[in-house]
Amino acid sequence: MGYFGPEDMFMLSLQPEQREYFTDLIEEAVKLRSEGLDDDEIVGSLAHAILTVEGWTETPRIVRSIVLGKHETA
Repeated sequence: MGYFGPEDMFMLSLQPEQREYFTDLIEEAVKLRSEGLDDDEIVGSLAHAILTVEGWTETPRIVRSIVLGKHETA
């Protein structure tokens, strides 16, 4: 109870404006997924925004995991 996963910790580490930017990025990825795009197409379409967010963290791998809806298991 009360455990925050790595995705939660990443989101909590962002400043409010960064969190809003990242949330918009995730929403766009969900929209593209609903249009039938695969992971590579989504990453290609959102490459600039993904790279921007990756620059905010020392663990950039988590960004693509969140954007693509892939969650690592322990």
